[in-house]
Amino acid sequence: MTTESPLTYEHGYDIRSYEPRPDGRVSVTAICDQLQDIASRHADRLGFGHRDLKQSGHFWILARLHLVVDRLPGFGGHTNILTWPSGNERLVALRDFLVLDDDGPMGRATTSWVTLNARSEEHTSELQ
Repeated sequence: MTTESPLTYEHGYDIRSYEPRPDGRVSVTAICDQLQDIASRHADRLGFGHRDLKQSGHFWILARLHLVVDRLPGFGGHTNILTWPSGNERLVALRDFLVLDDDGPMGRATTSWVTLNARSEEHTSELQ
């Protein structure tokens, strides 16, 4: 499932030997790691990634994650994740995801992100 829009981004992930649980399937945490990785990669491509925000003294914070998983991959499996920014609600940026494997969709997620000013955080820490 590839798209030509610059607002969508797709990346594949191999399931590594240390990710499966005793039942042979990966944990939800492994899928969340993939979601965070692809979100970061896409933000970098769009010009508002970690390096870009750092220049202005800001950084991204994941504020909310809603993940629905129909099935989990196992060792030797592969996921393909498609992501896109899906809107803004005031100061919150929304991002959606579709998690796929060779058999089709296996999960979907929506996240909410905010930026925090690192300099303000430094001053807050000094006051405590």
